Amino acid sequence: MTLKSDLETILNQEKVSSNQEIIRKYSFDQSFVQPRSPDIVVFPQNVKQVQEVVKYANRTNTPIVPFSSGLNFHGAAIPKEGGILMDLSKMNKILEVNKSNWHCVIEPGVTAQQLQDELEKHQLKAMLPAGIHPDRSVMTSFLERDPAIASASFEYGNELIMDTELVLPTGELF
Repeated sequence: MTLKSDLETILNQEKVSSNQEIIRKYSFDQSFVQPRSPDIVVFPQNVKQVQEVVKYANRTNTPIVPFSSGLNFHGAAIPKEGGILMDLSKMNKILEVNKSNWHCVIEPGVTAQQLQDELEKHQLKAMLPAGIHPDRSVMTSFLERDPAIASASFEYGNELIMDTELVLPTGELF
């Protein structure tokens, strides 16, 4: 079996690409980090698929790099050693908007514009970093510590992520 055929078994054919034109798009971002390409790109659409790919990567010692919107400024989504690039942009659902407690639950591919548009329907606004690109992943923006103009709390700072669901290297959900 090959990396591609193994991943196609896990995800299915249309969610796995070894097309060189597509792979080249994932070899760089807006940073000054030297471009490097993954061996393959996968497009999971739910947590279960992420877990299965991570389990496979762990079992085969294949490097894996998460990717959300492609608007990254620190080179964190550029693979160092080839391997699997996991594009999470298809996981772009807003799972919950809680108007009374002013919070929402989102998937990693949700963009700033998508979140603002949904919150506007509820007469809410997200405290997003200054000048965030509308197509940038909200999660990436917070993880890369983009500067926010207003602080959620002067006492506790700008920690706007209250909870996360993580897939551990074993594939377990934490």
